Amino acid sequence: MRKLALALLLLLAAAAGCHGHHGLTPGGDQLPPGEDIANYNDGRMQPTGSPAQAVLSGHISFTGFVLATGALPGGTGTGIKALAHLVDDEDDILSAPLDPGGNFTLAYSGPQSDLKLKITAETTEDLAGDGTTGDTIVQTVPVKLQAGFTASVEMAIMRGTKAMMDATLWPQKGAAVVNDMIRQDGNGRGNIFFGTYVADGFVVISTDGDKFLSAKDLRQPDANCDGWPDASEALYTDPGLVPASVAGVVRSVSVVNRTLLVDNRYGVTILVYLQPFAALELLGTAGYFGAALPLNESLIGRSVMATGRLAPEGLLADWVVVAPAS
Repeated sequence: MRKLALALLLLLAAAAGCHGHHGLTPGGDQLPPGEDIANYNDGRMQPTGSPAQAVLSGHISFTGFVLATGALPGGTGTGIKALAHLVDDEDDILSAPLDPGGNFTLAYSGPQSDLKLKITAETTEDLAGDGTTGDTIVQTVPVKLQAGFTASVEMAIMRGTKAMMDATLWPQKGAAVVNDMIRQDGNGRGNIFFGTYVADGFVVISTDGDKFLSAKDLRQPDANCDGWPDASEALYTDPGLVPASVAGVVRSVSVVNRTLLVDNRYGVTILVYLQPFAALELLGTAGYFGAALPLNESLIGRSVMATGRLAPEGLLADWVVVAPAS
């Protein structure tokens, strides 16, 4: 895979050197039907009523945990000790307690759009299996905000059960925090099902859309047990990776590696890595998308556009839009 990536990088450099960025295009390319990708996203996200303000709203539920209760920050009353944080790298920009229904709203007027949503909830339990109670559930995911529009995140955070995973993934100690998340933001709409293994320091993400964690799904280290694989989270905040996109036809798919080989319109083959929380969607008319698509070989021969960040290995994709089958 490394040799392939290097070979593709040489192709990209040759394509970009004299004739512009014909491989990976910083700043955007054209969708297969000839539409700008932003038109679709803006058409389906709800306006905030303020062109300068982005809003992140959400609903969080917890099942199977004993949550701590007490006074909430800012003298807003008492309830479960659960907060929604908007984070720039590792610094909190905004935070708000979840209301009694598990809802939150964060309004943001800052310059950066690629941020993190971190949900924290204090428990009275020993989730790590180390004999100490009072552990905190932490779930962190990327969010892309757009000024003038509202993004949304729904999370059903559950204690893992044997019905959610195969026997090889059942934790030997502690708990698995399983999250069934639906996110709609500037990187499209996606439904991701993933489990954080608190005692073992890894996360498993269901890659086939069956909402069941198994040995064939993506498993990556997660040392801080926040639900986001460490390598992906580090790349997300790397200032050296510039935004880029590619449009073309899928030549091959690797479910295990979460990669696509895409032949673009200039005859260059691009290696596209789907990031763990990437949205993979069917393209419809402006303002409409079909259901989220699973990553499998049915994508071969389909026209796609992927957006994300340019890395030495290829495109780290946050959003992949798939044209309807002809």
